[in-house]
Amino acid sequence: MKYTIGIIYVVVGLLMIFTTISQYMEDRELYKIILSYTTENRNTFLAIRGGLSALIVLVGLQKIKKINDSKS
Repeated sequence: MKYTIGIIYVVVGLLMIFTTISQYMEDRELYKIILSYTTENRNTFLAIRGGLSALIVLVGLQKIKKINDSKS
């Protein structure tokens, strides 16, 4: 079960990265970062949302690595 949670973290993080890039390519007046936080600056949006997405992916990979190390 813990292994599955790690995979879910990685998948959700990768989906967030892809949606962030696709939203970054669009020209909008407001970019929704997360929940009700918005910004008008595209670069701020990319930095914050991309950083959060990368953090989620890294946490998922750490969970998977920890489980694989404990099995050995």
